[in-house]
Amino acid sequence: MNKNNILYINIISILLFILIIVIIINNNYSLVEKYYNNNCSKYIKCNSDLECGINFKCKNNKCCKVN
Repeated sequence: MNKNNILYINIISILLFILIIVIIINNNYSLVEKYYNNNCSKYIKCNSDLECGINFKCKNNKCCKVN
């Protein structure tokens, strides 16, 4: 491989790394909204408020947002 190929591979891998980081950050922010449609989770079941985390309460065995 010549130097140009190595340079292009390095640039592409850096760009892919940045893209992956951006995707991970965006997913973390949107996960809460995705799972908590209509203020209550369809997927996360609970028995107490402690299982739901901060700003959520357990209602009817589902974690719900507190306004």
